[in-house]
Amino acid sequence: MVFALALSLWAMTVMVWARAPIPCGDFVCPYTMGSLVHHPERIYNADAFHAAQIALVPASASLFYPPVYPPQLAVMMAPLSRLPFGMAATVWSLIMVGLYALIIWGTYRSLDLRVDAVIVALLAAAFPPFVAMVQYGQNTVLLVGACFLAWRALEAERSLLAGAALGLLAIKPQFGLPFAAIVLAGREWRMFVGGACSIAAQATIVLLVMGPRAFTGLIATLPDTLANVDALEWTAERVHSLRSLTRLLPDALQMPVWIAAVGILLITVGLVWRSSVPVRVRLGFAVLAGVLVSPHLITYDVTLLALPLLWLADWAKGRGTEREYGTAVGWLFVTLALPWSALVHVQPSVLVMLWIAHQVWRSVPSNKELSEHVPAQSTLTG
Repeated sequence: MVFALALSLWAMTVMVWARAPIPCGDFVCPYTMGSLVHHPERIYNADAFHAAQIALVPASASLFYPPVYPPQLAVMMAPLSRLPFGMAATVWSLIMVGLYALIIWGTYRSLDLRVDAVIVALLAAAFPPFVAMVQYGQNTVLLVGACFLAWRALEAERSLLAGAALGLLAIKPQFGLPFAAIVLAGREWRMFVGGACSIAAQATIVLLVMGPRAFTGLIATLPDTLANVDALEWTAERVHSLRSLTRLLPDALQMPVWIAAVGILLITVGLVWRSSVPVRVRLGFAVLAGVLVSPHLITYDVTLLALPLLWLADWAKGRGTEREYGTAVGWLFVTLALPWSALVHVQPSVLVMLWIAHQVWRSVPSNKELSEHVPAQSTLTG
C-alpha cells in the first residue's frame, strides 16, 4: 500500500510537470532573486522584479511572486541563477531530494524503531508534503535540515550549536515562534546566543554581498506583506495551520481566536520543554506547534513534520501506543494527500495534528507541577 501511494503521488507529479507551463513553478522566485543578487533594489520592487522574472523565464509572465523572502535566499541562489532555468530547477530538485534522503536515513539510524528501513524510506518518499515540495520547486528541506542539526546538537547537550542551527530558520522566520517560547520558558540563553550569532552571520554575508539596500528593501515591503497575508495563500484548500480553522469563524472573531489559540500552543511548548520527556519529543512538539501556529503555511511546508513524525514514533514505541500513533500518522497522510477542505470546509489534517499534539501533552509527567509554577531550570547545559 505504501509503495502504491508513493508511486501514485510521484506519477501525479510527473503529470503536473508535463502539463504545467513551468515545472517547479515556485522555483522561479528564488531563481530570479539569485539573478538580482547585485541589484537588491529590484528584488523588493514588485514591478522591477516581475520584469526581471519575465526576462529570465518568459513562460512565467502570468505568474506573480510577491517579494517576501529574506535576502539571504538571493545569496544562496546566486550560483544556480547562472544556469538556464530548466537545468537550475533540476539541480535544485536533486539537491532537495538528496538532502531529504540523508536526513531521513540519519534520523532512522539514530532511533530504535520497529519498522523496516525500506518501509521508512517508502513512507518518506510518499509523504504528500514532500512530494508537493519537489513538485513546486520549494525549499522546505532546508528547514528540515536545520531541525535535524539542532536535534543532534541538543542530544549532545550543545545548546549553543542547537541555537545556531535553529537560526537557519530565518529563511522562513514564521517557524521560529515556538523556539522563542522555548528560550523564555526554559531560560535557554545559550540557545538564544547561538541563534542570534547565526542570524548575525547571515546578515553579515548579505551586507557584504548585497549591501544595506537588501534589508531596507525588505523592511519597506513588510507592511504590505502583513496586511495581505491571505493573498499569499493561493488556495485555501492547501492551508494546513490553525488559520484554516479560524477562517471558518465570523470576520470579527478570526484574529482574536487565532491569537488566543497561538498563545495557548506556545505556552504548552514552553511547558513541554521544561518537562522530563526526551529531547526528541520536546523538539518534535515544538516543530509540530510551529506548523500549527504559522500564519502562512501551504502543503509543502508540512514537510517540516518528517522528523517529528519519526521522533514521536520512537516515543510511542516506548509508551506502547504504536497502534494509535500509527493510525494517526496514516490519517495525516490521507488528509494531506487530497484537498479535503474543498469538500467538508474543515481542514482535517489540522485536527489530526492537534490530536497528536494533545497526546504528547498528555504524556508529559510533570504537567501538574509545572502548572504550579515550579522554578524552571534549563535542561541543557552544553
